[in-house]
Amino acid sequence: MNHSSTVTAPWRERIYAALVIGVPLLLLVAWVLYGLVLRDLLNPCPPYCREADYQGQMQPGLQLPGADLSDANFGQALLTAADFSNSNLWFTNFSGATLNQANFSNATLRATNFSDASLQNAILRNANAGGARFIHSDLRNADLSGTDLLTADLSFAILHESKIDATSKLSPKWQLVWEIINQPSTERALDGVDLQNANLQGAIFTDASLRNARLNNSILTGANLLGSDLRGAHLLGMELDETTQIDAKWQQVWQFVNQVKDGQVAVESDLQEAYMAEVYLRKANLQGSNFSQSDLSDADLREANLSATILVSTTLRAATLRDADLRSADARAADFSNADLTWADMRGMVIDEQTTLSQRDRRVWEVTNATGVITDLRGIDLSWADLSGIDFSGLDLSGANLHRAQLRNTNFSNSNLSGADLTESDLTDAKLDGAKLEGALR
Repeated sequence: MNHSSTVTAPWRERIYAALVIGVPLLLLVAWVLYGLVLRDLLNPCPPYCREADYQGQMQPGLQLPGADLSDANFGQALLTAADFSNSNLWFTNFSGATLNQANFSNATLRATNFSDASLQNAILRNANAGGARFIHSDLRNADLSGTDLLTADLSFAILHESKIDATSKLSPKWQLVWEIINQPSTERALDGVDLQNANLQGAIFTDASLRNARLNNSILTGANLLGSDLRGAHLLGMELDETTQIDAKWQQVWQFVNQVKDGQVAVESDLQEAYMAEVYLRKANLQGSNFSQSDLSDADLREANLSATILVSTTLRAATLRDADLRSADARAADFSNADLTWADMRGMVIDEQTTLSQRDRRVWEVTNATGVITDLRGIDLSWADLSGIDFSGLDLSGANLHRAQLRNTNFSNSNLSGADLTESDLTDAKLDGAKLEGALR
């Protein structure tokens, strides 16, 4: 028997076990020691300042050129005239910071957050700011020469008197915003342009063509829009003030689009070719107004007075016109696709073959306006219709569906209503003398 092999085997096993357990433990201790002590000694800030926290600090004139400040936090900090030139500021947070006269030339500002920051007179020359957020930031007099802002978010940013040159990179939208603000001109051709979320304070749009332009949520305080063509322009959320100059028609459209208020009034007003989708005009008095070629899709017009209005070629898709007064309205070529015309009063309303109405609503219109011509109304669906005051005397309405219909003062004298559904209909002062009501549901 070889006694030496039996003696040395346990020692080998112990050494192996010590290595398996001890080496990872030593590595863990070394890593913790590095994180707590050695990292800062071996990689001092500056230049290695990743994830540094300067939030809310007052550090005017701070000098960090060429530093690695990725993921650092400078939120709400006072950093006037600070030097971040040539620094790496990937995902760094400067939201709400004061950075007036700060130097960011040649810095990497990709995905950097400058939201609500003040960058007046700051230098961003030749910086790479792709994907950076400048939302509500103040860039007045900032030097953006050679700066790459192609994918930056400049929503509501103040670009007044900022400097760009031929090497600056901006998306077409923000290039246009910069030009409007810094190169004032009248009679601009801006049909269909996207100016959403742009800060256009004090801009000159005199006699400009802005047809179908998207001005949603744009800031136009102090701007001059007199004589501008705003037909089809999107005005929802557009910010005006007492110094904004705008024609009375578009002031009224803007007011309607941006106010949620019952009972607004616009009698005999010119509202042609206005974009008023989703407008809230419940119980509004719009009698005699001209909405021809306007877009009122998804509008809330419940109980609105639209009598004698001009709705020629008006878009009313999916609009709610429940209980609306459409008497004598001119609705030729109007689009009522998927509109709710429950209890709408359509007496005297003018339509043509180009008017888009559901088969049921067109039938209600025919009955309302041509009862002398239509004599056979057997099984007709007139539920939820406003038929107040209509003369149905002597007509055959057997099996008709008049559920929830408005039948106040309606004349059913000597009519055949056998088997008709009159449940929940309003028969106040209706004339039923001589009417056949066998099997009618009431």
